[in-house]
Amino acid sequence: MRNLHERLSRKLVNKIILLLSFVIVLIVGSLTIISTRITENEAMKNMVTTTKNNLKLVNQNFDNYFFERRQFIFPQYQYEQVINSLQNEDLEYTSQQYLEDYLRVLFYSKPDIQGVYLYVIKKNKYYYITHDENESKVRIAVNQEIPSKKWFQEALQNDQQLLFSSLLTSTQGDVGYPVDINKSFMAYHRAIRTIFSKESKAIISIFFNTTVRDQIIRDASLDPNEHIVLLSHENVPFYWDDPAFFQSMELDWNRIGKNDNTNSIGEKGDNQYFDIWNMSERGQWKLIKFITSEQIYKAAHASRNISYAVGLIFLIISITLIALTTNAITRPLNKLSNHMLLFSIGNFNVRVPVKGNDEIAHISKQFNNMILQTNNLIEEQYKLKLVQQSAILKALEAEINPHFLYNALQAISTKALKSNIQDIVDMVDALASTLRYCFSGGDQVKLNEELKHIENYLILQKARFGSRLRIQYRIDPQLEQLFIPRLSVQTLVENSIKHALEKVSYEVCIVIEANISLDGVTIKVTDNGPGISSERLQFIKCLFQKNWEDREYGSIGLQNLHARLKLRYGQDAEVVIHTQSFYTEVCIKLPKGGMEHVKGTDY
Repeated sequence: MRNLHERLSRKLVNKIILLLSFVIVLIVGSLTIISTRITENEAMKNMVTTTKNNLKLVNQNFDNYFFERRQFIFPQYQYEQVINSLQNEDLEYTSQQYLEDYLRVLFYSKPDIQGVYLYVIKKNKYYYITHDENESKVRIAVNQEIPSKKWFQEALQNDQQLLFSSLLTSTQGDVGYPVDINKSFMAYHRAIRTIFSKESKAIISIFFNTTVRDQIIRDASLDPNEHIVLLSHENVPFYWDDPAFFQSMELDWNRIGKNDNTNSIGEKGDNQYFDIWNMSERGQWKLIKFITSEQIYKAAHASRNISYAVGLIFLIISITLIALTTNAITRPLNKLSNHMLLFSIGNFNVRVPVKGNDEIAHISKQFNNMILQTNNLIEEQYKLKLVQQSAILKALEAEINPHFLYNALQAISTKALKSNIQDIVDMVDALASTLRYCFSGGDQVKLNEELKHIENYLILQKARFGSRLRIQYRIDPQLEQLFIPRLSVQTLVENSIKHALEKVSYEVCIVIEANISLDGVTIKVTDNGPGISSERLQFIKCLFQKNWEDREYGSIGLQNLHARLKLRYGQDAEVVIHTQSFYTEVCIKLPKGGMEHVKGTDY
């Protein structure tokens, strides 16, 4: 009956989950469709308002920029001197110099001026200064075709004596002047007339590069697939961000931006474009931005996605609550099962939380008691094992008691001395000194004590290798009292004997050096043995990176020394190996702070 009830309950839970899921999907789906329609309309309004405000700010900067540029183009002071200089420029050198100075003042007054040209009408020549030349100096040239240019005629007929022309679609022949139209986007032309007769004496033209214009247009913050164009009040384009886009759209500038409504201007690819524009306060410039429908309804789509996400979250929460309710009874059994699994894989510290007084709580209590008893048994066996190992170590320690060894070696030395065998006496004494050094307490010794121990050690090795073993010392006297780890240098010497002297038949010289450097102390042991192969060297370096517990047979000495240095002196201490053919150098590097026992140094 219990199993049947459990099965029925699970089927009912599935029905409830499906029913609630359907209701939630229906409600959230309906609300999402309604909210998406509303959000699309609001998104259109917000996008238009935000874009118009941004265009207004950018267009105001453009308006101020053009207004400032046209203010300084006409001489505000000493206007008569300019007229007189134009009339006498071919007769008086000072008049010519004055005109050149006037052009220089204009040229260097603004950072975005590409070139300044002054055309003297009756002389058919012009003065000019431009960045396009290697040297920025005033030059004079003759060109009789300039008066036939369209901009020249319009500048003469302009009542305001000012004409600004776009270079966006112009060619070099339309300009007439030797100016690089690829670097300039606009030119200002102004006629210089006499005060009384209003006779035009010259036309001054200033060409502006894109430096300041690009800084202003950057504030428009164009997103991908958005485009912008700047028109004059005569609907002449002075800037567009993508020439290919505007040329392919074949837009009618007189129709675009006529009313305040946002209108569709056409499609390009998968995008439908709308225009949003702003007219400057002075009525001179119109800035139009073209945005896609995707950008306009981006917020609406995001809101729709959020609604779907919220609905999905509600659905998950509902299913979770139902699942938690139906599994309230089986949860304690699941916990008990999980703890038993942990216990079966060796975790003896688990404890099952006990709640209530039902059968499950009783089973949990018995399981906790079983774990406690198991831990007690394991602890007793572990302690017994430690006692056994301690006893074995005590026995071994008694067998190799240092006093026993010293007495035995002393007896051998006395016997050899009575037999007049001096070599054996020296070897036994050296061995006794070596053992005494190894067994004496303390991990730190002075460098001179370590070197004395090495001498005794080498007495034994010379008895083995004879004249093939040669030793040299190069020790800085300041370092003789330096405290170092016991048997550290001896480990390096032993390494040279094992991997150099034992593997060759020729004489091997082992050099022991100790020097002070800016970084610390360096103790080196060098030999002229066969060197270390690259594979073996890489293997040893890998051992240095491992933990001491993961040591491998064959390189325990160097790995042990490397680990001891790291533990005592920090990460800056290390064992470094350099090797070549017939050369091996093993260094102990101790960082600053390791010489506090050396007197007479400020290290």
